[in-house]
Amino acid sequence: QVLATRPMLIMMLSGAAVTLGLAILLGVTAGYLGGVIDKVLMTVTDVMMNIPGLALVIVLAVILEPKSPVFVGFVLAIDNWPRLARQLRSQVLTIRSESHVEASRVLGLPTSSILSKNVMSRLMPMLTMGTVGSMRNILMESVGLYF
Repeated sequence: QVLATRPMLIMMLSGAAVTLGLAILLGVTAGYLGGVIDKVLMTVTDVMMNIPGLALVIVLAVILEPKSPVFVGFVLAIDNWPRLARQLRSQVLTIRSESHVEASRVLGLPTSSILSKNVMSRLMPMLTMGTVGSMRNILMESVGLYF
């Protein structure tokens, strides 16, 4: 009988949800808006990428003492979102210069409509792979954390 399967799946799903949320929020915003916002958000992302992940997670786990698998997933997600945010930003920079996005902008469609219909739909394969990769990373980091 395997007892750890359910808590590990809960931890992986909660961590992947936080990773996906932060990466979409920061990566898509930076890529679509550009300019100063892009520079600020990518600087934050670069800083997070340069902090040793497992060391940061261990320090946070000692300080916060997470007990539930959901909270452990949240703590482990702190290390996972920067890479996906960078990848999403790169893809959005490419998508936003394509003709159908430009046409939507010229037609006066709201930004939310452009993002949901033109940009996010094109990001779905990357988001799917990012979710799977994030779940894998969270599982491996949890092994290091519990060791």
